Order: sequence, then structure tokens, then C-alpha cells
Amino acid sequence: MRRLLLLTGIFFVEKGEILATPETWKVEIPIKLTMFDEAVHTYQTHLDKFFRAFQEAGETNGTMSNWMLYQKMSLQTGVRHLNTMLDEIYDTVFQTSRRNRRSIYPIGMSFKLLFGTSTQDDMTELDKKMRTIKDNTNSLRLLLKQQVSIFNFTHDLMESDISKMRLQAQMLTDLSEDIEKMDKNTDQLLDALGTLSWNLATTSTAVMGVNNLQSALELLVIQVSSLKQAFQFAKVGKLDPFFLPRDTALEILRQVHSDSSVDANAIYKLADVSVFEDTRKPGTLVLLLTFPVLHTDNLFTVFQPFPLPGTIRQGLSYQVKPEAELIAVDYSKTKYFHLTQYEFNACYSSPIKVCKPQQVTRLESAAPSCLVRLLRGDVAAADRLCSVEILRSFRPRIFRPTPSLGYVFSVAGKMPLETFCKTEELSNRVPLYIFGSGILPLPKGCTVRNPDRGFELFGTDPLLIEQPSNADLLRHARVFVPDERLPRVEMMELHLQNLDETKMDARFGPLSFLEYYSVEKTNTHNLASWQQLVSWLECWWLQDSILRNP
Repeated sequence: MRRLLLLTGIFFVEKGEILATPETWKVEIPIKLTMFDEAVHTYQTHLDKFFRAFQEAGETNGTMSNWMLYQKMSLQTGVRHLNTMLDEIYDTVFQTSRRNRRSIYPIGMSFKLLFGTSTQDDMTELDKKMRTIKDNTNSLRLLLKQQVSIFNFTHDLMESDISKMRLQAQMLTDLSEDIEKMDKNTDQLLDALGTLSWNLATTSTAVMGVNNLQSALELLVIQVSSLKQAFQFAKVGKLDPFFLPRDTALEILRQVHSDSSVDANAIYKLADVSVFEDTRKPGTLVLLLTFPVLHTDNLFTVFQPFPLPGTIRQGLSYQVKPEAELIAVDYSKTKYFHLTQYEFNACYSSPIKVCKPQQVTRLESAAPSCLVRLLRGDVAAADRLCSVEILRSFRPRIFRPTPSLGYVFSVAGKMPLETFCKTEELSNRVPLYIFGSGILPLPKGCTVRNPDRGFELFGTDPLLIEQPSNADLLRHARVFVPDERLPRVEMMELHLQNLDETKMDARFGPLSFLEYYSVEKTNTHNLASWQQLVSWLECWWLQDSILRNP
């Protein structure tokens, strides 16, 4: 819940809660670069062995040989690229270029489209049919030979029909010779089909081998590219999941922050990484991971102080000069540290903001702080610690810190207001004028104007936000308006009431107190040294009393 704390001379806006601590835990992650060298060398060995075996297997058609030569050159180019990236990592020269990955050739048996011929399955089926034809032909040839023998035997027995039998025997002999020629042609065809089947098997093995080599090359490229990117992150102090996988990060968080509300991604956002070489193991780098220790004991609330002039008397005002742009205090307001708006914006946004404080956390009892004392309401103690600026005049300041709050104002003198409300009851809730600093309540249905200053303010109701889990309503912001003033400022006001500016000019010249602390020449004093200034004013007051009462 965002709050606003208004004090005379300054006001605070609550920025939110943060977890902050200088304590850290460390993890060392060894990175063995020689492992990547060995992987690339092993890949090169298998690449050379594969293409050497293809050449030793025998000649294939020219198209296949040319295709294999092109693939070999392409894969060797990829290996050279891997070696170049590893050299860059070793030389700590990190480039951002990425390798355009080649697509893997499709694995399959669609050789009809690739080679314009049949597939292995087609050749196998054709071989079975041809062998069946050959077996049937051999059976027919044997049967015909038996018939020739029968006809020869019958020729001896049947002399009367010898001429006719010889003619039939000649015909059967010619038919037997034709069948023998057919059998020889069938053997030649089977040999050709066997050669074609071997070529298809060799081609299929070659294509699948090239695809496997390309897949392995792609994997190596991804790994080495991820290694380069991880080193780029490490060079600027960031952690990449390549060096610390998510499962390992979750296990570390469970061991170190079992009761923490920090999510798993926080380890990659909050970790600082340093890289150095392990001289005991050449080729090995060590990543030193540093992560802040986050516990609820290190919960702080951040406030942003804004100077807001407070009126001492007519024509003289002051405002507290903040010691820091932002201040973070713990719940008991006994510990604090300073931070800038840039450091606050750089905090990692998780369920609770996580910040790495650049300033040392201090104990308020040992190093008192003006802002902490004001936040604690210890105005008297803050009087000795705060620096203030004395202003002779300043421009009126009227603004609304949040849409749900009233208007914060700071004016040097009385400023009359013209009020226009829908009802008289609403009009009675708006003051006739404003003076000094404070909160202007302006309900919805009312409008306030000041013709001299040319501004117009519109009233709104406080914003209410409904909780999604229950019916309770949470007020968006609260305002605290204490009446305390800094004691030494009150003392100065009493003395200044007895001084007349014209008499001071006549007695001490044009460089009077009020001119010295004018807007053109504002001076900053520590409240601890105001006692001398008060004594000076007391002397003026005594001299003035003696002159008026001789």
C-alpha cells in the first residue's frame, strides 16, 4: 500500500518494499573447453572415415558421385566454421554472428523421384518372379529332354513312321536349344538385377549416412553457438542457462532459499558471474556465480523525500534539504541505507523487489540520519541533523501525488479560494483560504479557483480497490499530517516576530538578514549550528529593545 507522509518543510512518498542484503553465496561452475575440441575432432574423424569407405565401395553412377562430393565439401565447411568459433572463444573475442544452418536432406526410400528408377522393394519382387520363371523353364527343359528320349526309343520301334518321328525330333531339338538360350538370357538378367540392387543399397546407405552426419553437425553448431552466447553473457556479469540448467538452479534455490518468495528465474537475473582460467587444468575455465542471500530479515521500505517549503512568518520560509534521493529503512526504523532512483529502477521485480544495495547498511543509533528521525516522528532529534534552506519567497506549489489523494499545497502567504460546490454541505468542507503547507480536502462535486494565480482544481472521491479474494476494501493511500515543527525553527520565528525589516536595513545596511537569505541567494545551514544564528538574532533583539526603551 502506497503512503504519503507530510511534514512541515518536507514530505515522503512510500515507493514500496524491497529485499536487500550485502551477503552472498557463491557457486563455482567448471567449463571444460577441451571437451568441445574433442567432440569436433571425433566428428572430423568419422566424416573422413565415412567418405573413404564410400570411395572404396566401388563406382556408382556419376550423379551420385557428384552429389556425395558436394555433401563432403559442405560438411567440411561446417567443421571449419566450428573450429573458427572455438578459436574465437579461446581468444575471448565474442562475435554475435550466427551460422545459417543447413536443412537435413530427407531420409527415405523415394528413389523413383531421386534417381528415375525402381526402389529396392521393386527389385526384390522382380528378382523373385524371374527366379520362378527360371525354375519353371528348367522343369520344362527336363521334361522336353525326356520326351526326346521317348521319341528316339519309339523311332527304333516304329520304323514305318521314322521320317515323321525324325521331323518331330528335330523340332524338339530346336525347341530345346531355344529354351537353353532363354535360360542363359535369364541368368544375365538376374546378374543385372543383382548389380542394380547393390547400387540401390549403396545409395540408400550413403544418403542416410550423410543425413546422420548433418544432424550431428547441427547439434555441434547449436552447442558451440550456445557456448559463445553464454560467454557473452558471462563477460558482462550475467548467467546463461547453458552454464546452469534450470533443474540445477531450482535445486540450489531449494537448498539456499527454502522459505524465500523468489522465483526460479531470479537466479538468472540476480546472479553476478566472473570468468577466470583454471591454471591447474589447461583448457578449463571457471565461472564464479555470486547470488544475494534473501531473507525477510533484510526487508526494507523505500521512501522518496520531497522538499516542501514551510512558512516561518509572512515573507520568510524554509524547507528541509534531503540527504539522499531515496532512503530505505527497515520495519523498526533502526537500519537504513541510501540509494538513487536509478538503483531503485534497476531492482529485479519479483513478488517483492530485490535490490543490490550499493551503499552500506547503517545502524541509525551509530550513524544518525535526519530522514530516519523524521520518519520516526522524532522531530526534536532531527533538528540537530537536518540541513535546511531559508527562502524569502517561492512560487506556490499545488499538486496531487496520487489520483486518490487530496491536493498537497505550499504557499508563502494566505491564498483565498473561490469555491463552487453542488451543495452547501460540500462547500462547508472546503476552507476559504490556504496558508503554509498541508492537504487541501476537495470532495467530489466541488471546484476551487484562484483568479490571481490562474488555477482551477477539481474534487474527486478517494479511490477504493476491491480485494479479489474477499469483500474487504483496501484504501489506496493514506495521509498523515502531524502538527510538529522543528524546534529551532519555532525559536527563530519568535525572535523574528520582534524584528522590523526597515529598522534592520537602517542600522545594519542593505545586507540585511532577509536579503542574505533571499531566493536569489539561498544558503544552506546545518541545524546543529543554528545556535550561533539564534544568538545573533538575540543581540539584534536586545539592541532594538534598548533603543526603544532608553
